[in-house]
Amino acid sequence: ISWLGDRGVECTPQKAVHIYNLDIAVGGRTSIEILGGSWHGQKSRRLKEASRLEYLLCAGISVIYVWDTHFMPMTERCADQCIAILDSIGSLPPGRGKYWVIRGDGEITTFFVTILTNLPS
Repeated sequence: ISWLGDRGVECTPQKAVHIYNLDIAVGGRTSIEILGGSWHGQKSRRLKEASRLEYLLCAGISVIYVWDTHFMPMTERCADQCIAILDSIGSLPPGRGKYWVIRGDGEITTFFVTILTNLPS
């Protein structure tokens, strides 16, 4: 949050949206979620996160996942990449959310415009 703040991005930590808390809310349409530790890879957590992600995307909230692990610790380059993504989100029309997954060093690993095909239009 401090790296984003140093770059002029206003953030709200732990913002409530429905029954979920966003790690870092940016504006009304974006969440930055920090995935720290290996427990995020456990099957039970992945299933829970999938339904959470589905809700957020359907609500028009875009999500940037950031892996912050021993092997991929967060760096300031991660904040720069988040800002680049935030800039691109601002140019997208409102509607379903999108999501990105980046490593702690700022490298994008995944970008999905639509991940769920059975969502209502």
